[in-house]
Amino acid sequence: MIKIPLKFILILSLIPIFFIASIDSDLGWHLRYGGYFLENGKFLKENILTYFLSGYYWPNSYSLYQAITTILYKIGNLQLLTLSYLLVMLFSFYLLNLTYPKTTKTNYLLFLLGAIASWQVFRLGPRAQIYSFLFFVLTNFYLSKMIEKENKKYFLILPLLFLVWVNFHGGFVVGFALFLYYIIKSITDKKWGTATSISLVFLASLFATLINPYSIKIYAEIIRHITTPLRLLIAEWTPSPFYIKLTILTSSIYSILVLLLSKARNKIPNSIFLLVFMFSAIEAKRNVPF
Repeated sequence: MIKIPLKFILILSLIPIFFIASIDSDLGWHLRYGGYFLENGKFLKENILTYFLSGYYWPNSYSLYQAITTILYKIGNLQLLTLSYLLVMLFSFYLLNLTYPKTTKTNYLLFLLGAIASWQVFRLGPRAQIYSFLFFVLTNFYLSKMIEKENKKYFLILPLLFLVWVNFHGGFVVGFALFLYYIIKSITDKKWGTATSISLVFLASLFATLINPYSIKIYAEIIRHITTPLRLLIAEWTPSPFYIKLTILTSSIYSILVLLLSKARNKIPNSIFLLVFMFSAIEAKRNVPF
């Protein structure tokens, strides 16, 4: 009798959950901007497509995402975009299992709970934020490997990853929190060499994010999004619903208390990490997946 691996079964079970066609209202203008790049060989920096806000200059993090999404759409229409969304989510779960291979069932449960809590974002189908989710999981994978064993290839991969990420979605800044976590973790473990290595990779990744059509102005746009009250008018920037807030608050506080009462070596950095992401998830729907 053929024994099917549990990981394979769990991945298959995710297919009906994430096989979702796009209902993202932003898809149209992403395709217009991507189409402009394919036709003219340069990124559109000023709005020439609509009557309202004509000439508006918007430093955004979607340049590469728009180009690739448009190419996929031209090849296979919405069907291929739907398939790409499914593959991104399945690969994210696969990476999660590669990072924590001994806790497959727990990984699956947390992945499902995260999807449920983030459903107001995930239900929209293929969009830039799902790539941020993938890159976040990928960053965590590589940083965890750097903790286990120093390997020169990770010193090159992470800056390249952030170079791609900054041109896909503004969520790349969340990846910096992972660097901070692993630096603190290395220090508490007294792995000074590892902490130094991760710090250097972080600086290289930070500089890599400046390689985009808008350079450092990309950060000014992120600050504007965070500080302006208009963010409350953007679906993914609005606060999480009350039941999601309550779930996140309860589970996070419980996890932090368990950590603090345990004998775990990294309970302080883990608790701080949970606390930071708890507040960010409560603040905006877009942060719940992280």
